[in-house]
Amino acid sequence: MKTVSLVSCWAFVASFGCYVLYLSRSPTTDWNGIDVATMKHHEMLQYIQWTNNASSCKLERNFGGNVDGRKSVCLDPQVGLEPENCLVYSFGVNHEWTFDEEMARYGCQVYAFDPMAGLSYNRSDKIHVYNYGLSFKT
Repeated sequence: MKTVSLVSCWAFVASFGCYVLYLSRSPTTDWNGIDVATMKHHEMLQYIQWTNNASSCKLERNFGGNVDGRKSVCLDPQVGLEPENCLVYSFGVNHEWTFDEEMARYGCQVYAFDPMAGLSYNRSDKIHVYNYGLSFKT
């Protein structure tokens, strides 16, 4: 199974509006040659900015509902998101499950992290919820 954790990061950025637009990006970066597991923090942010550029993704699809639930996902073959063979990490669901549910229908295993969940449980056979969150504090 190919792990595409960048989709989740994109979902996180789309939901919380990180300051990605102010980063400089290298026009010569070959994203096909970078192993996701070894990407540095700044490379992930540059990738997110690159995917946010309308001309960088030829096959873009919105998953999820209106406003907070909707996330744009790049389905270009070189990105590697394949139906029935993908993994999504979703952070801060806030009781808005439409993105996670559509990604599960697409065939992805979804791991959702939200401290508002109250407890960890399986929402479905493809959506797994964990009572954890992201924070800048320990």
